[in-house]
Amino acid sequence: MFFPILAMIVVALLVSVLISCASLATRVGWVCAMLAPAWLSRGVGALSIDLRFMTLGLLAVICIGSGRWIKGWNWVDLFVGVLTVVAMISLQRSQLFGPSECLVILSTWVVPYVMGRLVITKLSDLDQLLPYACAVCLVLSTWSVVESTTKVNPLNVIAGRGGSRIAGENYRMNLRRAEGPLGHPIYFGMTIAMLFPWSIEGARQAWNNQLPRLFIVTPILCAAGVFCTLSRGPILVLAVSIGSALFFWKPAWRLPLGILAFAALALMVAAWPIVVDQLESLSGEEQGHTVTINGDEYEYSGTKHRTLLYIVYASAMQDAGWLGHGKWGAKTDHLLYVEPELRRTFRSIDNHYVLLILNWGIAGLIAFLALGLFAIGSSSQLAFVGAPAYRVLIGSMSGTIAAVMLLLLTVWFSNGFGFSWLCYIGMLSSSVSAANKTKHSPRMATHRIASAPPRRKIRANAEPFHQAGHV
Repeated sequence: MFFPILAMIVVALLVSVLISCASLATRVGWVCAMLAPAWLSRGVGALSIDLRFMTLGLLAVICIGSGRWIKGWNWVDLFVGVLTVVAMISLQRSQLFGPSECLVILSTWVVPYVMGRLVITKLSDLDQLLPYACAVCLVLSTWSVVESTTKVNPLNVIAGRGGSRIAGENYRMNLRRAEGPLGHPIYFGMTIAMLFPWSIEGARQAWNNQLPRLFIVTPILCAAGVFCTLSRGPILVLAVSIGSALFFWKPAWRLPLGILAFAALALMVAAWPIVVDQLESLSGEEQGHTVTINGDEYEYSGTKHRTLLYIVYASAMQDAGWLGHGKWGAKTDHLLYVEPELRRTFRSIDNHYVLLILNWGIAGLIAFLALGLFAIGSSSQLAFVGAPAYRVLIGSMSGTIAAVMLLLLTVWFSNGFGFSWLCYIGMLSSSVSAANKTKHSPRMATHRIASAPPRRKIRANAEPFHQAGHV
């Protein structure tokens, strides 16, 4: 299926360029990347080349040929570069560096970010992408609901693929945990949850007759799609995304929302054991199992697994230092840090920050946190001050970025959903650069006001959209 789907992507991009321009091709390419099966790939050494990687390669050729490229640099770009350099130095220091390993780092951390930068090069591109993003959200959310209720993944049936063990065996509330084209319920749920900012902005504009009325139901269907993955992390990301959208949309609600968030956080910390018990009950985890770590017994469950990782890998993290072990698990001596009877149980490191320290040390952790925090801070400032017309969309996107960073305490950074996260950071980075460029150019600022996306009902005699300077 890899090459037939790749051929369809090539045709879609070529048609987009021929009938319009590179701008349309980037939007079509993003849609293809979001809908393409993430598990379809071809291996080259340590590198797994998937359809999204190939799509960016095609888009890069189109953009270079048409003169559409990244405009304006900012701090977020710097930290993407720093994180990449730290990873490569860590691999080199651990004698694990090679061409394919270098490409793995670039495909994981740089490719999605660059795609986001190419799709959005100016603020008006957000308006152009909005209906496409809402359509993707509708497709994926509907897919999730249908798969969960019918217990059939249509793509798996076509491909003759069994699907993930978690989706196939771990039913909850007599519903299948939908995995969609991502191959895992958590990755699918995170991807849909990160589409919520687009869905709420699409519904808001549809309510004002600026987009098709169909998009009014997008946020509701998005929430249903996340729920049907029956994954706790994505549901929490969705909740934070909804709160962020309301925070930026309704100024009068900001103080109550802030108080509610603080109270919920304080209550969760104070009653953590009860919270863990409830999470275990919700997922139907078995109780009563214990593990012995360094001579001490601990209760074990899938939920408690995340906190026990800090104990199991404590010495390995301490020895990681500034640059880490390069690639955790690549050397046999890495196993010596874990007691033999625990290696199978704790082979899965479902905590991005623990794995990040093991791989790239404290320097990698600082670079990653700086990347996320600078993206959140600069985009939030842009939502409040620089681009009030895009306040809801940009503000809720920044809240979603923050929510995913919190959830990485419970899951490793898989490219399945990490692609969308880094792509959105790239979009926000481009938005910040575009706003800064507009702010320092009086001529461009005037043009921006004149060609701003309509925030009113469209009159019957209004000029066609493509004639209003939105091409």
